[in-house]
Amino acid sequence: MGWVRLSLVVLFAAAAMSPATAAVRECRDIISSEIAAGDTELNAKIKAIEQWQTGALKFGQGFNAWRLAYDKSLQCYPKGSAFECVAIGRPCMINQTPGKGFEPLRPKVGI
Repeated sequence: MGWVRLSLVVLFAAAAMSPATAAVRECRDIISSEIAAGDTELNAKIKAIEQWQTGALKFGQGFNAWRLAYDKSLQCYPKGSAFECVAIGRPCMINQTPGKGFEPLRPKVGI
């Protein structure tokens, strides 16, 4: 029984000494879609986000998830009987093992 306890103590001590890592959101510079037109606001939004996602793929697979984008904005305006939208944001992906030199996003300073 003593060996089991000693083994557990050594195991937990070794685990405590290893560096901790966590998944992080890794982002690139801001990109924008082109002006996307649609017969409804929803259709224009969908087109703008799809264009943004296509542009984000230039940074690699995984960066095209709109839900992970940082500083994102989806702006729409009526134009006649249609709508025009633009999607803007920083493409991000979840990196499970960030390398050395990884720079985390800084929180925005409010007023």
